[in-house]
Formats: sequence, C-alpha cells, structure tokens
Amino acid sequence: SANPFVFAGADSGALTISNDKVIYGRPIRGGSNSPSLLFWTLSSVVRVTNVGGDAVLFKSDTISTSSSILSSKCVVEYDGLFFWPGTDRFFVYNGIVQEMENRMNLNYFYDNIDMERRQQVFGVKNTKYGEIWWFYPVRGVAGANSRAIVYNKRENFWYDTAISRTA
Repeated sequence: SANPFVFAGADSGALTISNDKVIYGRPIRGGSNSPSLLFWTLSSVVRVTNVGGDAVLFKSDTISTSSSILSSKCVVEYDGLFFWPGTDRFFVYNGIVQEMENRMNLNYFYDNIDMERRQQVFGVKNTKYGEIWWFYPVRGVAGANSRAIVYNKRENFWYDTAISRTA
C-alpha cells in the first residue's frame, strides 16, 4: 500500500512495530529507503523503513530495547538529532540511541517531576541559543507545568528554572 499508515510485511501481511504501546512517531531521512519512520514505545525505539522501493514494503528494526519516554510531546528534533527524557534518564538518537550525560540536575528533575502528570511534559528548541527546553509539572504544585530543565547543545551543559508554561 502507498499509505504510510498501512505497514505491509513481506511474510506476515502485516508489520508489528512493537508489543509495547507506541507513544510517538516521526518521519526520518531514509535515503533510498524512503519513507522511513521512527517510533518511540514505552520501552523501545523502532525504525521502520521501506525495503520495497516503489512497492512501499516496510520492515521494522528495533534500535533500542532499553529506552523509555515521558510523554508524546517530549521528543525534540534539533539538527537531525532527536532528544527526549525517559522515565529515569535523558536520551539522544543520532542513528543509535544513547544516554545523555547530566551530572548537573538529573536527580533534581526526577526527584521533583510529578510522574502522575507526565503527559504534560513537552519539549521545544531555541536554536538561537542552542537550547532544548522541557517543561514539566512539579509534584505537589497543581495546574500547569511550573519548571523547565534545559540542555544547551552547543555548550553540552544543563540547567533548570522555575517557569510556568502549558503546551
């Protein structure tokens, strides 16, 4: 099928992306394997590529089985890289999934985020300053997101701030 939402498999007639719940998906560069897509599940990252040329035949490839994701709005693409917070650490995808080092405020973030409202977490980029901001709800503070954790890609530096934002 030419429909990018219908995944026809070579053997089974249907392609299973994952046994986990799919949280988010994005198109990615696939070169001759276009269209290509990247999916985040509760515990994995899966790449789906076209292996059929003009016939549009999809194949899935699990990139990582040890990742996680906080919300469907937290993945940020910056210069072809994808950044997101997991349930206990931050990740970057650059063809492979890697943990992002954060010795500055990782524990503060995970000690204070309200995991019951984790779907409120959302990310944005500010390329003027080389930053990625994730706004999040604080445990015990009702309503909108009241803090942000910020990664400066240019300086490879983390910081955080009290700031109220909604998606």
